Amino acid sequence: MIATRSAAERVEWEAPLRRGEVDRCGLGVIDERAKKFSPAERRIAEYLADKGPAVVSVSEGFGACGRTADARVDGTPVEFKSLDRGAGDQTVKAALNIPGPDPDSSVRALRRVFALPLPQTSLLSHYRG
Repeated sequence: MIATRSAAERVEWEAPLRRGEVDRCGLGVIDERAKKFSPAERRIAEYLADKGPAVVSVSEGFGACGRTADARVDGTPVEFKSLDRGAGDQTVKAALNIPGPDPDSSVRALRRVFALPLPQTSLLSHYRG
């Protein structure tokens, strides 16, 4: 789901923002009510939210279909991946091959963060070799 207005401008976030339950970040919103993000996850959430979406944490655990995503970005389940400085090609491939709630969720996050123009299938085949 792609929102036409930034999260900070949408009516559903007015009350939680006013009550201080969620954080405004740039044009977007970060909601950690379900689970606090780790410092690395928070940096990713801030980067994403700055551009306007709502980044909502998802509680840890397993859902009906397996492991849950780290967050929902404007409703899309997203698995956050962070790499240490100096990470090489193999580290990126390994991070993308970690099973998540949806095999393409990491790819969607990468496409959003880096504004990659490649279709998902091309990006998957590129990183999976």
